Amino acid sequence: MSFAGPRKLLPDDFEHVKRLSLSELRMIDVLKEKSTNNEFIAITHTKFGIKDSRKKSFFERVNAMACLHHPAVCTLYGYFLPDNAEKKCPTLLFKNAKRGCLGYYIDKSRLRSTKSYLEPPKILKILLGVASALKYLHSQGFVCGDLQPTSIFLNENYEPLLYPILSTHNAYRKLNVATFDMATDLISPPELLSGNFKKITPESDIYAFGILTFRFICKKIVFNQVDVSLSFSQNIIQGKRFMIPQFSYTFLREIVENCWVQDPNKRPSMADVYKKLKQDCPIFLPEHITEPYLKYVESLDASVIQNQSDNSFDSQNSDKNSIFLTGYSSDVFDINQLKESAPYKYIKNHPELSQNKILKFKFILKLQNHIIETNPTNFEDNIKWISRNVDFDSPKGIDIFIRTLCLAALVRWRDITTYANMFKKILTVIGNSNITLKESFIDKILKEMTFYEPFPKMNAVLALLRVLTETRCYLPQNIVEIIKKFYETGAKIKKNACLLFAYFADFVFKFDQKFYSEICQEYEKYQHDPFFPLPYRVFYQELKESYEKDWSIYLNHLHNVKGSHGLITELINDDIVSFRDNRKIDDNFIHCKIPANLFEPCHILSNRPNITMFCAAYSSIKIFSRMMQFANFFVVKDDKGKRTSYFTGVGGSESIYNLVSPNFTVSNDILIGALCFHQHKIAIKQLNRDKCDPNAPDVDGKYGIVSASAYNNVFGVLQLLMKNVNPLIHESFEKTALHSACENGCLEVLAVLIVLCPLLVNTKNTFGQTPLHIAIEHGRNDCAKKLIRSQNIDLNSKDDDGFSPLFYAINQKNIETVDLLLNDERCDINLQSNKGYTALHWSAKHGNDEITIKLLSRKDINTEIADNKGRKGIEMISSNLKERFINGEFQKKEENTMNNGPCRI
Repeated sequence: MSFAGPRKLLPDDFEHVKRLSLSELRMIDVLKEKSTNNEFIAITHTKFGIKDSRKKSFFERVNAMACLHHPAVCTLYGYFLPDNAEKKCPTLLFKNAKRGCLGYYIDKSRLRSTKSYLEPPKILKILLGVASALKYLHSQGFVCGDLQPTSIFLNENYEPLLYPILSTHNAYRKLNVATFDMATDLISPPELLSGNFKKITPESDIYAFGILTFRFICKKIVFNQVDVSLSFSQNIIQGKRFMIPQFSYTFLREIVENCWVQDPNKRPSMADVYKKLKQDCPIFLPEHITEPYLKYVESLDASVIQNQSDNSFDSQNSDKNSIFLTGYSSDVFDINQLKESAPYKYIKNHPELSQNKILKFKFILKLQNHIIETNPTNFEDNIKWISRNVDFDSPKGIDIFIRTLCLAALVRWRDITTYANMFKKILTVIGNSNITLKESFIDKILKEMTFYEPFPKMNAVLALLRVLTETRCYLPQNIVEIIKKFYETGAKIKKNACLLFAYFADFVFKFDQKFYSEICQEYEKYQHDPFFPLPYRVFYQELKESYEKDWSIYLNHLHNVKGSHGLITELINDDIVSFRDNRKIDDNFIHCKIPANLFEPCHILSNRPNITMFCAAYSSIKIFSRMMQFANFFVVKDDKGKRTSYFTGVGGSESIYNLVSPNFTVSNDILIGALCFHQHKIAIKQLNRDKCDPNAPDVDGKYGIVSASAYNNVFGVLQLLMKNVNPLIHESFEKTALHSACENGCLEVLAVLIVLCPLLVNTKNTFGQTPLHIAIEHGRNDCAKKLIRSQNIDLNSKDDDGFSPLFYAINQKNIETVDLLLNDERCDINLQSNKGYTALHWSAKHGNDEITIKLLSRKDINTEIADNKGRKGIEMISSNLKERFINGEFQKKEENTMNNGPCRI
């Protein structure tokens, strides 16, 4: 193939338009050709003067440059040489890019309201193109040498265009002192600043690429640790680097940190950098631009294949091992590529995570995926994975399985029967451990209902228990005995007994009619509570009323005849719209409010939703699409203020989402609903929308990271953190994500937040309560244990009344947590509340002798501290304990315990 070479041009044929940049190596201008009015980028190489002796070398390099063919490398138009100097500086002309230089966009992109703002997808595309161009240039014997934003241009599709400098790998640069040109010093590696190297090498470009990536993700150039007595360049030479934002993309952070390492031999090759960007970038791109992005990647790869025979430099580095931690995406999930890679990528590359914690998080993500995403097509495979990977012989393994199963029942309440079948199948597979698993499941329910009123989450678990009882996995008479035991315990637990009764009323009626009559009277107090379901009917009445009546009356009777599941089936099958007289959908139908207590099992559709909300939550696309003619249904709210958009996220139907999302460009209703109910596809779609601000609340004041934490959505929390969501954000009463996780017993999310966002551990809500206060108050022993063992925890933090977590544990009579606190030397047992109470005062006041003995057994106990009324702790305990304490019995017991092991008192 013949090549004519670049065109030699005359300076007089061009007129100067504007100066773009001026650096130590080159000067960049825009010139206009007088004959055609076409604009060109003119690059004058100020460090490459050519005397007669160097003309041959110059023309060889220009001819080689004209042979470069790459989508991200500027096309050489021609050159000219001025005649006014002995040492002539050549000027090369390249075709102009329509979007101008990248420097303009970086300077303006801090203001999101400007048209020049570069969204993350464009930034990732630019970085990928620059990496591919540098990889290609290095393989052809060229370097860039001046990789600044003002030296990179963008075409109409925001694809970067890079140009090489005339010098080869052995280009000489006299730079043993600072240039006082901040732009040049910024991209100069330490070996050039120090004068140890006087050559611009590919490693210099790699360092500059790290700086370029850093400037995309950071608003301010600030050193992590800096010696103020030294100049900028001297700090770089001594190994100081800039501060990277904590919540930037993890893979970009890794690229920056590896590219700007001190030793040039330890920097990755551009082939490694390009490979990592190519693997990671698609995960963060919105769906609507994925196809053009992939086409761009194909064009970059095609150019590499086309020039592979000339890839001499790259072949020299092909044996260089990659220093990136890649190779993690394909084996994390078994469903969809996007879900497979993103969360685990974040935790795997996090610098503060040990390998053990990474494996635990990976297991949690997999387990949630295999249980929550179970359906008939993958049921058997998921059963095999769960039985093979969950340790059902240990209490910890059983506990994590039960908690994840209960979570699945809550967020996939339409598939309750599927999870009942899963539970039964697991019981069959695990053999000897099945009795322990069955008992643990019941114990988990009873424990949840004993500590506090767990509404509405417990409804989903009780609905699952109901299905298991119907299939004889549990005996109905045993459930009735549990209800009676709860009913006889006390007023607080009596309410929970009524909740159990609502799910097992027919069994109670069958096995104990006397008790049935008694509990029915108690249930009447709660029958209008939106969280209480209607009791399961003992005798279903036939539908006698005419179908011509009001829709709400029809729905009530339909429920009475077929139960809640029958009602749902009717609507999903769209029988309701073509019902009997084939009546048309009208505005009355659209806004018909449905009684809240029709919706078992979990009552997420509480507070009287209307038909559109119902169809969105149950993914009934046929009815929903017919309702699109009623535009005002988008703004209608249920009695709790939730709109159709929220229920769109709850249902997870992509078809309904595509209909609804254009009408909701600001509110985060869809995102909140999707995060609460683990609808990952909808959540990711919403997060990738240009107008979605994950730091903003929904119309109800709820925030994404707090809602995801309340529903143990580990995947959602990690996705939000990768979108730079502020983890310290709080809802009403100053409740943070960690407060929410502790309140709801979401141990997996708690573990993630403690490691990735340690500042959350000691944050306080409006009442001065830390997450540890909340965990103890709600009986979440596992969460409390995890927090107490955290290094950053303040065990003596007081709420607004001056009570530390130890006071809360004493108040709850939680012996296990009291022991954990007393065994931790950071816990001050003599701390006083606002009224002067110590832990000893508080224990004596609540009459808990067991805890009082534990306190008196401590050598550092101060029994002489008086409260605000002048009462000493020792004076408030019983006379028997006081006498034993005076005789030194408790101190002896402690010594025996220390020397001989536990001693029973």
